Amino acid sequence: MSELGENIRVKALFDYLKEVVRLGLKVIRRVDEHQEDFLLFQNELPNVDGISLFTRSGEDLFWISVHRQNISNPPELPEILKNWVEVSNDPNKEPQIIEEQRFVDEKGDSGQDAFIEYWEIWEQWAKEAKTKKKVQDIYNKLFKVNEQLKYDEQLELIWGHGLFLWKSEKYIIKYPLITQRMVIEHNAGEGIIHVFPEDDTEPKLELDMLINTGLPDLSDIREKFIDFLKKRRNNIKRFLSPRFLSSYFKRNSRSINPRWRIC
Repeated sequence: MSELGENIRVKALFDYLKEVVRLGLKVIRRVDEHQEDFLLFQNELPNVDGISLFTRSGEDLFWISVHRQNISNPPELPEILKNWVEVSNDPNKEPQIIEEQRFVDEKGDSGQDAFIEYWEIWEQWAKEAKTKKKVQDIYNKLFKVNEQLKYDEQLELIWGHGLFLWKSEKYIIKYPLITQRMVIEHNAGEGIIHVFPEDDTEPKLELDMLINTGLPDLSDIREKFIDFLKKRRNNIKRFLSPRFLSSYFKRNSRSINPRWRIC
């Protein structure tokens, strides 16, 4: 698209945003308003086998890959505890004593001693199972989102960068500054889900949440971002790295408001 075409597109976008305000349509200013749909922060991703970020497979770059987990059942209770202790398949639920009593079998063996021994074995199982369950929960959520995307063209999966936090006189704003439209690929045979950018889509500078906050026209900021992006299309991974984004936001935050600082 030519530079003239880009400028026309920017102007059309801001005309649309002004119309949004005029019609009173809802402007999303807080990312947690998406909580009921699907919301996942990077610091919520367990740093374990089964989840990886920015991995290559041939010419493909997967921003996140999640493997289906095989979670074993808890260790079997010894015979002496089977009528005394209840064990869940959920590793976050500790074994529960059904009856508060000192139990001794025909041989005089104490159920309490057996419970202590079992607890040590259960803890080893639970530690591994909890980690796998975190990975599997994310896998299940992405699988559900993928099914929803197949049947609802109104839905989008968006990856956000650079969380913008600001308390104005009227609003509390908490929203990513840069977003990227994503797609999900589910390989059922290998038990893996990949998430990566949709073809022919580019990162978007999110300024909608600043509508009607008393700030001046921000079209110049968006135009600078589009121009900035054109120069880095061949190295988008570097552009979206945390260190590079932090540097970019620090350089450009004062263009929006001279009093703003990004740490």
